[in-house]
Amino acid sequence: MSTLTQRYQVKGMSCASCAATIEKESKQFPLVKKAQVNFATESATIEYNDQADLARLFTSLKERGFELTPMGRGEKPQTEDHSGKKFLFAFIFSLGLFWFAMGPGMHAFEERTNWWIQLALATPIWIGVGWPFQKAVWLLFRRGVANMHTLIGLGTGAAYLFSVFMTVFYDFTKAHNLAETVYFEAAGFIISFVYLGQFFEHKARRRARQAMDALFTLSAKEATIVDADGVEKKIPLSEVKVGDKMIVRPGEKIPVDGNVLQGISSVEESLMTGEPLPVTKQKSDWVYGGTLNGEGTLIIRAKKVGSETFLAQMMSFVEDAQLKKPEIQRYADRISSIFVPIVIGISLLTFLAWYFLATDQSHSLAFALSSMIAVLVIACPCALGLATPTAVVVSTGVASLRGLLISGGEAIEKASDINIVVLDKTGTLTHGKPFVVESEFIETDVIVEEELQRDILSIENYSEHPLSKAIVQFLQAPNRGMIDPDQFEILPGLGLKAQIAEKSYLIGSERLMQEHKIDYKNAGIHFEGKSGSLAFVSLNQKLVAYFLINDKLKEDAVLGLQKMKELGIEPWLVSGDRKAEVERVAKLLGIEKFHGEVLPLGKAELIEKIQKTGLRVAMMGDGVNDALALSKANLSIAMGTGSDVAIEASDVTLVKGEVMTAYEFFKLARETMKVIKQNLFLSFVYNTLCIPLAAGVFYPWLGWLMPPAFASAAMGLSSLSVLTNSLRLKYVLSNHVLRRRS
Repeated sequence: MSTLTQRYQVKGMSCASCAATIEKESKQFPLVKKAQVNFATESATIEYNDQADLARLFTSLKERGFELTPMGRGEKPQTEDHSGKKFLFAFIFSLGLFWFAMGPGMHAFEERTNWWIQLALATPIWIGVGWPFQKAVWLLFRRGVANMHTLIGLGTGAAYLFSVFMTVFYDFTKAHNLAETVYFEAAGFIISFVYLGQFFEHKARRRARQAMDALFTLSAKEATIVDADGVEKKIPLSEVKVGDKMIVRPGEKIPVDGNVLQGISSVEESLMTGEPLPVTKQKSDWVYGGTLNGEGTLIIRAKKVGSETFLAQMMSFVEDAQLKKPEIQRYADRISSIFVPIVIGISLLTFLAWYFLATDQSHSLAFALSSMIAVLVIACPCALGLATPTAVVVSTGVASLRGLLISGGEAIEKASDINIVVLDKTGTLTHGKPFVVESEFIETDVIVEEELQRDILSIENYSEHPLSKAIVQFLQAPNRGMIDPDQFEILPGLGLKAQIAEKSYLIGSERLMQEHKIDYKNAGIHFEGKSGSLAFVSLNQKLVAYFLINDKLKEDAVLGLQKMKELGIEPWLVSGDRKAEVERVAKLLGIEKFHGEVLPLGKAELIEKIQKTGLRVAMMGDGVNDALALSKANLSIAMGTGSDVAIEASDVTLVKGEVMTAYEFFKLARETMKVIKQNLFLSFVYNTLCIPLAAGVFYPWLGWLMPPAFASAAMGLSSLSVLTNSLRLKYVLSNHVLRRRS
């Protein structure tokens, strides 16, 4: 038996308690291992055994009003919103109700006729537009399931059915002095305002998902394949196979990940890596599917297709991130799931209290009913359900377009209170590959420096050794050509030997110079005490140049660590490299606590030791030899480079591997948690203050009262306030937290 994971689009959710209901129902179903539902993204992920009969689960959920449709990885949810049309329909009829209930038409007919007109206007709203709410009430009585729609259904149902009774049995109610009013206009306006709130809410949620939608638009739809005979053929992207040769012309999207076989062009990668400037691509360079080709034509060999491409991994990562819940949201979900039954109880107590305690018994039924309806309508926990996921959707979406991949709200919550960040050296604070950090050319009558550099470049270009590649990168210049050596020989473990015309070159280690009896110590160069690998160059048995090659610090490392310190996060450098080298790097970066020659197990043990003191530790590493330490840390941050990044293995992945981006993540986490707490505060305060107001608690002393229609409008405004605050986070992150890359 194997385990499968499937994403679904969910229809029919009205609040966080709906998401909690689907999760609970799914987890209790046989052979379902895990279920995550996100109200903000209207999606779910279910992990199940391959023998699970999910059809029965979906039938059960459909009976409760939820419809789950399978979605593929990277497939954009298809959502249709009809709330705007429903609002217009209900609102037009509600205006008619208002005309006859409180406006100029109030006295146009006798009261009985007036009420029958209102009944005619209210019925299409209550039965037609308001059917989802009435269905929710039916589910409450049939299955014991309650959500936001249940509260609206109970409130509008009580108002409508009471008014129908008063109208149909007009003579009886008048004779027994039950009440002197009907609530058709309340039912109409409540349903209208609920749909108006849903309309704005849907628009806001769509704006919150803009970053995710931007990723969906990146993918190409087809590819131009070149067969063995050189014939071009356009095929759908889904048919591209590893090894296919493709041609990408100027202005076209690169279909899949691969390397360049032929051509030179600039490629726009900004939405993938956060890099604003086009990147030059030529033979052997790696390109990503979904990036935009510039002015040149490229021939590419497909290396990763389908779900293996970096874009597909990135979309999957962000989709999963927006489903993962921080602990603070789990509290909100638990509260929301029990909140609806509690509100129903409060509304019933409100009705009974006012019915039996009202001083004017002739109005007690009407007053009690009005207060009960107001409580049911105003207490909807929709704002509570939106408080956390909308902020997480905004922050993870914005971050993903800046080369910062966050695994979800849980990672954001953990990052907000980190005290110490433990850093690996190679590949984290340094580039992790050799660079020429120092060079010197000695004057000679035999050759000018420009010609010498050209010869060295031409010789080194024939070698695949990492040190040779570092020298080639250092010497390459736009106008510097290369020539073919007349003779070329690799001397294993020593270096290179080459002949160009009458010039005999040796390029390599100190040992190579010694074996060929070249006086390199008295040539006037200063290399003693230098950290790194030395490559000497001799021409016709005389030393003419040397290169000092070493890994070098990332350009943003000093500033990034300084900024982390300003946040109160102390950096520790822990590396397997020599103690002297670790100490040198630590001093350059201003790191006070450092450890060298530490094995992977030792890194994990050091993290555990720090954690026992009560401090929370983040680990930053390259995700390979630091895997054990990353797993032990409270928060794991992996440095990544393009398609080789294991983005599923850590809480956070820095696509470009920049230290400043790690600081930006810590700042983003704190800003996001601040907004989440503000949203929860708004939600809780709103319900805490408004439920007593709707129940009429302040009426005996202050005369404060909230009619049901006003309660409906206030309920919608509470959700909008939370959504607006979450969308404000997008502005804060884009303009004040994440760097403007220009």
